[in-house]
Amino acid sequence: VMSLSGFGTAPFSVKFLDEGLSETIRSYFLWATVIGVSLALIGLVIAWRYSTTLAIAGLLGLGLGGGAALQSLVSDQQTWEWTQQHSGDETENSERRPTTLRFQLVDNIEGADLWINGVHLGKTPYETTDIELLAKVEPWEHEARREAEKMGGDERVTYKTPQGSELTPWGWCPLHLHGVPNSSSMYYRVELNGVSGYSHVSSQESVGPSNSPDWVRLITLDTVFPAWETSIEELLDRARMNNYEVDAEWWDAFESHGSFATQRLNNALRDEPQLRQILMQRAERTVQLDSVTDAASAWRVLMEIEVQVSQAHEYHSESDLGLAVDYLVPFLDPEQLVSYAIASMRRMPRADGLSTMYTTTGFGTYGTTERGEEVGAWPIAHAIWRLDQQLDAAAGPASIQGEPHGSLEAWIDPTTDNLVERRITPELIKLSRANANAMRYAGILGGSAYERFVVRHNWRKPATDPFDGNVRIGHSEVYMNGWFHKLVLLDSPLGAEFRRQQKDKLLDIARDAFDENSIMVGSMPDGVEYLFLDAGASIAPQSSHGGNTSSLAMQFWPKFDGMMHAVPEHSRQEALRESWTYLARMWPDSTVEMFAKSFAEAAEGADYIYVPNFPDDFPASEQFKILSGVIESNEKRVSKLADDPEEQRYDGPKHQAMRGLGQLKERRFELPCAESAELLVAEMTADPKHSWRGRLQWFLNYDRQHDDLLRLITNNGGAELQKLIIPALENHPIPSRRELLRKLALHEEIQNIDASLEDSVVGDARAAEARLEALEAKPLAEMRRTELVAPQSDEGQSEDADGNAVSGE
Repeated sequence: VMSLSGFGTAPFSVKFLDEGLSETIRSYFLWATVIGVSLALIGLVIAWRYSTTLAIAGLLGLGLGGGAALQSLVSDQQTWEWTQQHSGDETENSERRPTTLRFQLVDNIEGADLWINGVHLGKTPYETTDIELLAKVEPWEHEARREAEKMGGDERVTYKTPQGSELTPWGWCPLHLHGVPNSSSMYYRVELNGVSGYSHVSSQESVGPSNSPDWVRLITLDTVFPAWETSIEELLDRARMNNYEVDAEWWDAFESHGSFATQRLNNALRDEPQLRQILMQRAERTVQLDSVTDAASAWRVLMEIEVQVSQAHEYHSESDLGLAVDYLVPFLDPEQLVSYAIASMRRMPRADGLSTMYTTTGFGTYGTTERGEEVGAWPIAHAIWRLDQQLDAAAGPASIQGEPHGSLEAWIDPTTDNLVERRITPELIKLSRANANAMRYAGILGGSAYERFVVRHNWRKPATDPFDGNVRIGHSEVYMNGWFHKLVLLDSPLGAEFRRQQKDKLLDIARDAFDENSIMVGSMPDGVEYLFLDAGASIAPQSSHGGNTSSLAMQFWPKFDGMMHAVPEHSRQEALRESWTYLARMWPDSTVEMFAKSFAEAAEGADYIYVPNFPDDFPASEQFKILSGVIESNEKRVSKLADDPEEQRYDGPKHQAMRGLGQLKERRFELPCAESAELLVAEMTADPKHSWRGRLQWFLNYDRQHDDLLRLITNNGGAELQKLIIPALENHPIPSRRELLRKLALHEEIQNIDASLEDSVVGDARAAEARLEALEAKPLAEMRRTELVAPQSDEGQSEDADGNAVSGE
């Protein structure tokens, strides 16, 4: 049989010879065919004359070795050929395949003029090749770019966006084209109908099959135009004025701005989650959620969503349909939803075998036209996940059972399972034989069936490699048994007891996982999250049976702290950041003194130390408490330092310590909480030369969080400070801030009024309120995206690719 399989290589080689391969590689396959047939003949002779075993051994040895050699030869030859074909160091007489470049704007806006290095290339979408581009455009040095910016006027250099940031520091934006020589010396500029656009970066992607004439490098320029950006901000302000309630006319105007508006809304959502109400209102309008009044109507809409998703072959949790699912879940009959989900799982056991995508705001999938029905299962799965969350929140934390260090199964309580855990999780476990992802989904939902299934597997087997479901921990060669890993991460009484019983092993794994590389990466090593699961948690078993056993994070802290001390001096900043992140994650088990000690040790002898950021979800009031303690501790330390000698008064130990102390205080003032606001207002009121008097307006102008500070200054800050906050009240006109603005305009119930500034405060507040009233009265139709019209100007002319004069402004 093996000999006959050798003859079978011949027709396959014929196929390879027709695949457009190079002559060299084709010769490799030809000789491999000849050798394969020869070996087959020799194998038959040996088997007939001597021994079948000897023939098999010989064929295996020669065949495997020869196959590996052929693969290596072909791979090396293909690499060499590709390098020769794509090398940027061709000689003058050599030919290189040109790369097609296509320049376009967001929304593929047509007719915009594109300049590169002062040469007008044409209108978007503009297509050329890298060779043609290099022939038309001369490289610019920085001096040439600066001279070109002067021709455009100072107003062309920067653009302050409605959010208060500068979109670009250049009049000509750098253009870095992948694989194009000298592209680092290229700068581009865009005009639409003579109106200058402002750019920051350009995104690049490859479109079409590689190594084919249809392959194109698509360059999307992120150019925006001030008039359109202002209209988008006006629309968002109208939504803010109305407490984020908008109607169909608002959406029509907003969507007229296309991807420009979508991108702005997505960016604003990060700092202003209230805007999600707008997205939900759009979902209510497009999916007709106003018809949902009970379980029957909610089910009807969910079935319609499933059909739409199946036809569209894509789904995202933050799309209109995804938000509609969130809206429907409280109305749905849980039993009906669970039964339907089980039927779908049995009908489509591999429905998750699609392309899954995760974004900053949600998750989703897209599939082929043949698998539309499977994509339609995603909104059902989304609804099940939300239902599980809803039921868990209603049930509260699980109670503790079992004996410490006893049987693990005694810590599994099936009576606490909700409907999803009782019916869906067992189905997922059954499905896991055919679908590897089903077990992961079962772990997300949880429940006694999942816990019992995991605890009965061989979680004791040592893990020494990345195979058999083992999980790599950290950046070194440390592995954990896959079933052991699942038990360790359980957020339940069983998980807490398992971590307690395996404490020594888990601490050893953490010691091996942390190394000097993990400090420089900027985050904890993957897989050590178990250290923090029981920090400050009421679910920890020790809370039910006495004892003061500390969390794993607290037990590992001395080792971790010692590793931070051992880092080189130039890595102190990274070590401090890692230490504070660790301490924040195990708060409130950690103490203020631990934060203060790590900061003082990092700052000792350092030229400068930045105050690390806390995790995004760490409460601001807790940050205030920690920073206040660190400040107090450092004030005591600084007071004991000797004064710096005259020659070191700007870089001596005490001066550096004072700088660190000052930065701690600055960070405390920046916190969006009532405690920070009260302290800052009290200090600024008492000190007319306080540094924050000069920083306050810039800090608050485009702020979305410091409402406590604005309220305190309005009521008690004095006219000089009140004047500084008026732009912040106008730039983010939510109802509560407009109320403060009107109070300043009328001087109702305001204390500490400075007579010399009273008229100025009132005048500025009334002017700001008048502008907001005008915006409120402005027709939404005037905020739609319209054709841009530029003022006439004869300045800033440049030449196009043919030498003709073209206006640059």
